[in-house]
Amino acid sequence: MTIQEIDDAAQAATAAGSLVFLVYGNPATEAACRSVLRAIRDTVGVIHERAPDLDGVPWQELNDDMARVLRDFQAAARTELEVTGDVAGRQAAGLA
Repeated sequence: MTIQEIDDAAQAATAAGSLVFLVYGNPATEAACRSVLRAIRDTVGVIHERAPDLDGVPWQELNDDMARVLRDFQAAARTELEVTGDVAGRQAAGLA
């Protein structure tokens, strides 16, 4: 991806985050969404600081942080939406 494409994707994520803030009902969902947006902002910031030489970017740390905040957001959203069980398993069985 080019830096412009990364910026575009980050902007799209920020716009989607704005939608979450319009409809959330649980403060944990808001906090988790803010954490995702922070991780995206931090990652984009590091890319811009290091560009064009991205060899020194702490990719593992950034990836670990992003994975953690995405899991937290998923858990908060599932709780808020009262989603339980194995969705993927139900989909595979044709039940969802």
